[in-house]
Amino acid sequence: MSIGMMWFDNSKDDLPTKLDRAVAYYRGKYQQVPNKCYVHKSMMKKRRGKINGMNIIASPIILNNHIWIGREVQSGG
Repeated sequence: MSIGMMWFDNSKDDLPTKLDRAVAYYRGKYQQVPNKCYVHKSMMKKRRGKINGMNIIASPIILNNHIWIGREVQSGG
């Protein structure tokens, strides 16, 4: 994913709730449904997962309480 939106959420809510807010904002702003996001590794127990059909990847380069959310575009070939 080369293009996305950085979302900050330091609430005490769980990750699915935080993602719901980020997705709602993303959809309203870009009129697209995000399908991939990166979160700080402390926000997930596993390295990868899926929440509500969206691919989630834990990464040490994403700041804590931040979510990088966007669309992974499949290239045709």
